[in-house]
Amino acid sequence: MEIYVFAPGPARDDDLRELRRRLIDVEELRGGVRSVATEARPGSLGGLLEALAVNALSAGAVTAVAGVVVSWIRHRTTNTTIKLRRPDGMEIEVTAERVRRLDSAAVRVIVAELSDVAQEPGRDPDAAGTPPGG
Repeated sequence: MEIYVFAPGPARDDDLRELRRRLIDVEELRGGVRSVATEARPGSLGGLLEALAVNALSAGAVTAVAGVVVSWIRHRTTNTTIKLRRPDGMEIEVTAERVRRLDSAAVRVIVAELSDVAQEPGRDPDAAGTPPGG
């Protein structure tokens, strides 16, 4: 399953690049994160980063994505919005304000809720590495 990660806002390109660096540091996600750019404008060197596409073929990979996103949000100094979209179009939007004050128990709850929602519908979360329908 491929999960798309969006960071709407004026710093979208920088935010997604920083988030991508964090995602590829996770061994389970390494090699499974690609940048999705907008089409380049005439005269420019390339398009802006629009989203990240993350291959999350196991429940552990989905949890890793959720954990990285929450950790990234938690270390932000500004209010942040991030969106995750599943292939079936289901979208999760997380808007965070002053999340640095969250204790570790609250962070675990948020990661668990995000990964539960990001799981592909009808998929057995214990079937690690098994692609849908396969």
